[in-house]
Amino acid sequence: MPLVEILDGPLEWAGTAYETDEDMVADEIGLTHPRWRGTPVWVGPGALYAYRKVEVAGDRHRYRYAGPFGARPRRLYDGVEDLTGWDVLVVQKELHSEDRRKLWGSPVRVYAAPPGTPRPDPDRGPEEQGWQELTRGGMLRRPRAPGTGALFQERLARLMAEGNPWVVGHWRRLTPAEATTGLRVRAPLVASRRRWRHSSAGGFRANPAV
Repeated sequence: MPLVEILDGPLEWAGTAYETDEDMVADEIGLTHPRWRGTPVWVGPGALYAYRKVEVAGDRHRYRYAGPFGARPRRLYDGVEDLTGWDVLVVQKELHSEDRRKLWGSPVRVYAAPPGTPRPDPDRGPEEQGWQELTRGGMLRRPRAPGTGALFQERLARLMAEGNPWVVGHWRRLTPAEATTGLRVRAPLVASRRRWRHSSAGGFRANPAV
């Protein structure tokens, strides 16, 4: 029976070994939290930690830590998000309860931090100590904050430069003052909404909320 050896990574699995089936020793594997094994508790895709096989010696399959399961380099509007090698932390009130039945239904939050970040003090929030919450898709949860509109302005400029007829046509119908202030940019959208209501209802109905 194959023996999986975890060489490094988060302390939950680092240095451990366990026997498994022949079809469970792929080049890349994902593991859940060890306290959740044999329970119906899972988050997102069902695994938290990703490992890559680095060596096979007889029946021993050795793996090194790759990062949060499901995470991969992603190009975002403000740069590249790469969580390779980031540590993973599970925060759950009943995680270490002697009665593992309490794990079912106990809220779970998963965090990640760059390699070398100390595990947080439980008396303080992980966010205050360099940890960031992970989404179920293996991405960092980004705090929502009031936007400046810069992203939409960049998209509008790109569409204008490409000559997109839906954008250029509406923009050219505006007067110079309107194009500068943007006070009536929504006018064509309002007109299209009114036309849609007219066609779908079989006749025009005034909508004072528009």
